[in-house]
Amino acid sequence: MQRLRGRDGLFTYYQGSDRVPGKLAPPLLSFPFTLSARLNTSAGADNGVIFAMGGHQGGLSLFLDGGKPVFAYNWYGRKTSYVRSETSSPRGETTVAIQFSHTANNRGYKVAMSIDGDAIGSGVFDETSRSLPPEETFDVGADWGSPVVPDYTNHGQMPAGLIEQVQIHF
Repeated sequence: MQRLRGRDGLFTYYQGSDRVPGKLAPPLLSFPFTLSARLNTSAGADNGVIFAMGGHQGGLSLFLDGGKPVFAYNWYGRKTSYVRSETSSPRGETTVAIQFSHTANNRGYKVAMSIDGDAIGSGVFDETSRSLPPEETFDVGADWGSPVVPDYTNHGQMPAGLIEQVQIHF
């Protein structure tokens, strides 16, 4: 909690911020948060990881698949749940955001996803955990540990310059 208060609950990352150890990464499963990713898709990149935390034994990932944002939650490698947009990110500067919160009974997670403030998808994940594998890391622009999901190849690397900034606010 002190770590959040000391930075006003705000974490800011840029493309290439990678291999951040779990103990130093934002506590994504412990508190509700909003994640905003400013992207510049002018170059036409349609596939790759915006952020990933964890790996094939449990984790979270926000990525583009065919230009469409996808949020994935991998529960201990046993079940993976997705929120998939049917809307592609527009070319040029755009913001993809997710709001992540606990359900009313505090046993699950709710996720709402948007592009430039317009809702594009939501979901509820019933199988949840408050921790991730300690050997995995937090990455922006790739998924350098074991992949959270098998949906991307080559560690989901994004072309340089596509991710302008990722902010996580608790």
